[in-house]
Amino acid sequence: MERKKLEELRAIYTDYLAWELAGACRGVSSMEGGAVYAAAYVLLKAQSVEDVQLYTLDAFVESSGISESRAFFIKECLQNNWHGIAAMKDNFDNDTLLAFLLYNEGGSKLGSESTPNSVIRLAGELMGIKPGDRVADFGTGKGAFIRECFAQQPEAIYYGDDINTVACEVASIRAELLGGSITIVQEDIMDMKDAQQKFDTAFANYPFGLRAKDAFGSNYDSFKEFTRINPEFARTVSLDWLFNKKVLDSIEGTRRAVCIMTNGSTWNTLDKEARTSFIENGCVEAVIALPNNLFSYTPIGTVMVVLSRD
Repeated sequence: MERKKLEELRAIYTDYLAWELAGACRGVSSMEGGAVYAAAYVLLKAQSVEDVQLYTLDAFVESSGISESRAFFIKECLQNNWHGIAAMKDNFDNDTLLAFLLYNEGGSKLGSESTPNSVIRLAGELMGIKPGDRVADFGTGKGAFIRECFAQQPEAIYYGDDINTVACEVASIRAELLGGSITIVQEDIMDMKDAQQKFDTAFANYPFGLRAKDAFGSNYDSFKEFTRINPEFARTVSLDWLFNKKVLDSIEGTRRAVCIMTNGSTWNTLDKEARTSFIENGCVEAVIALPNNLFSYTPIGTVMVVLSRD
């Protein structure tokens, strides 16, 4: 999708569509946070794909040519109110549906909040994304970072992952609509399916307030082995620095990784050893203080840390 078209879609007001679809889906979906996106996607397909059938959900799946995972998502979201959604097929025009799917962030029901666009723009500038770059967005959520960077550099190769099922489906829908080379994978960054996968540059806005041991769950032996190899993480440090290590380890060469982390992790005692390791190895280019209350879901102070092995 071209940049001019994306800017036109960004300007379209879509909250009324969100309210109408939310009203139709409320109380009837096991994935309520994603149901409005599933409904908008169905209505968009009904308008843009020839001979799509809406008389039953199964007929839609068969006639629309959607993937197995997308079909599962839509069934989980809409199976209890299919006819109510299908009856809305003429309520919204094509561009409004596109604008909603690409730009409406849907509040907190998805369990993942989007990174503010101002932060994304700054991170993108620091990363210096070029045509052909392999760009990772770890913890992509609904894919806002990839969407904004794609608008600026559509010829890069984008990879996003997230542990949240609904967020991944929304990000995948956005990837489909944007076109280009965008891959969305559901996974935990700490357990990437291809640990050897490398990127030219990367971004991460991971969950705040977690501890390093949380990354290993109940597998204490794995944590013990990890800390034997990486003794700087032996104490109960915040997961911020463990995420930072994972992100930096994914970079091939001397390009930058940009991560959003809690302010406390830059100075507290518990994180000192991990923090010192990054600094002494020349991996921290800059730490940028972000404004208070930048994220609507938490008052925790945050910073942007710029990492590299230059």
